[in-house]
Amino acid sequence: MEAKDNLQRMLVSIPLTDNERGAVEDGKMAFDQLLQRLADVATPAGPTARELRAVPGRSLLLIVTSFPGRPDRKSC
Repeated sequence: MEAKDNLQRMLVSIPLTDNERGAVEDGKMAFDQLLQRLADVATPAGPTARELRAVPGRSLLLIVTSFPGRPDRKSC
């Protein structure tokens, strides 16, 4: 869910071109579709993501790889 929050934050806080904004929106939709497709796929430990979410007090950690800086933008 952190990745989805990061995409939303990008839309709000970073000036984006129309093409970039469209790419972020597409990324949000693709991420939602991926989560739906993987909800019932077993993890390496056995339970599915849906089963893990059903455990009270447990939250899922989503690990997203990021790539530092884009050559066409200055780092903040």
